[in-house]
Amino acid sequence: MIISELILIISLIIIFIVACIDFNTFKIPNWSILILIVFGYAYIYFTNQNIIHFIFVFLFLISLGFALFVFKIWGAGDAKLMASSILFVDLENIYYFVMGAFICAFTWALIFALCKSIKNLKRGTKSFFKTKIPFAPGIFSSLVLIKIFC
Repeated sequence: MIISELILIISLIIIFIVACIDFNTFKIPNWSILILIVFGYAYIYFTNQNIIHFIFVFLFLISLGFALFVFKIWGAGDAKLMASSILFVDLENIYYFVMGAFICAFTWALIFALCKSIKNLKRGTKSFFKTKIPFAPGIFSSLVLIKIFC
């Protein structure tokens, strides 16, 4: 039990770092995704959960994420981060995690876009709907909320 909690804490720290990187650069490093996948499957193993279900959910989210990437709704790094983060959520809470990630990301996006728009309005440009938004802070926020409340 202690090993799974240690893995979760380290993974949350990694996701927080990735969220900060994504917030500043709009890039999610691939090394973090690989580490999260390894830690995620170790977390599943140490919490005695059925790994087959997670493999199907992981593959489904990768597919969904890349479909959203093709339509330019979000980036490929966001899709990979969402799929690797799902490995730390219990099966019965996956729906809440995904919906929470979109709600948290929307909230962060509103704050980010408003701050950027206010800054741009002072310069005389209008770009509220053209603002690029990082999604990783929403994923991190949702994962923390799921782990606290579920």
